[in-house]
Amino acid sequence: MFAAGLLARADIELMAMRPYLEASVRIAVALDHPAYDCVYIALAEAEEIRFVTADMSLLHKVGSRRPRAMSTACSAWPTPRHGRNRLAANAPRH
Repeated sequence: MFAAGLLARADIELMAMRPYLEASVRIAVALDHPAYDCVYIALAEAEEIRFVTADMSLLHKVGSRRPRAMSTACSAWPTPRHGRNRLAANAPRH
């Protein structure tokens, strides 16, 4: 219940992932990376927002294999916050 309360008060927008599944699989194949992580990239591309991740392996793959536009739209976490930013964020699994 504590986590649900924090999410309810957080300044985040939860998004349904189903519309981005097909694109995430295409990205996953192109990057040789799990589709679970790539759904955030698909969301960022579709919504034209910045993708932020602490997963340096994923960030490296994006930089080396994705088009330049996507590479520049990706950032390492944490990122400086200037006002209210729209981000598709992903944290690495341990």
